[in-house]
Amino acid sequence: MRVMLSSVPPTTKLLWDTIYESDVVFPDLERSKMPDDVANAKVAIIADKYLATGFMLAGVAAFPVRDAQEAASEFQRILSEDRFDVIILTERLSESLKNQREDLVARGKARPVVAVVPDFEGPTGERLRELHVLISQSVGAELKFKS
Repeated sequence: MRVMLSSVPPTTKLLWDTIYESDVVFPDLERSKMPDDVANAKVAIIADKYLATGFMLAGVAAFPVRDAQEAASEFQRILSEDRFDVIILTERLSESLKNQREDLVARGKARPVVAVVPDFEGPTGERLRELHVLISQSVGAELKFKS
């Protein structure tokens, strides 16, 4: 069975066919093969202007902020609008928004999902500590990690 590669450059098609010389060709990724809720998810990021700009270039709704106070007001505004399925926060901003994030979880709503990413200064380790506590609570025992 041969699959058309309409969005792949001709040189890539030729290279693929040359290397594998078979009827199996790398399948084209199509949005139609994703579940509708994933393909149509609306994503936002609250971050410093540099990280926000990078995500904006990738098609994410970006809300650049200068400090934690600005981030808190943007976070509340975005939540009140109820337009986004995923809200991305930097690790440093996430630490300052911990109470708001916990309130969101306490409401029991499945969306928006809050994703935490490191910023340009690198990871702080706070998200890993949060995950450690959550996993320890769910299994009923304190987990120990080897370093």
